[in-house]
Amino acid sequence: MYKFNLTPKKVEKIKTANRTISTLIPPQKTVDILTQLSSCEPSSMQNELPVLWDHAINYKIFDASGNCWIDFSSGIFVANVGHGNPHIQKALLNYLKKPLLHNYYFPSEIRSKLVTTLKKLLPKHLDTIFLLTTGAEAT
Repeated sequence: MYKFNLTPKKVEKIKTANRTISTLIPPQKTVDILTQLSSCEPSSMQNELPVLWDHAINYKIFDASGNCWIDFSSGIFVANVGHGNPHIQKALLNYLKKPLLHNYYFPSEIRSKLVTTLKKLLPKHLDTIFLLTTGAEAT
């Protein structure tokens, strides 16, 4: 498995509408946190680019050192509406105000609304929705 070099290097500074690189790459804070992560996690978790995600907006990923990258991963397929989408944030915040944060597969009104909405979006021959909490449940 490939392992990225974590020695900070001086690189050309970049400032565009889409990217900002203003530090050594990777910044020392990133190196410190990645080193800590590697002491606690398996090697399979250590093959990503040495970019420490601090926050994300739309298609941009920011680190705490002021660098900004384009997110070509779409948050690994879960943020296809963009990171920090205000509509999604509002819906999540409204839901988080309720004292029910999960209910596994037990019946709930929110689940009913979700499967009904999904069913309307699907072709007529796909008329059953099977929600699962993890990929392991699907196998």
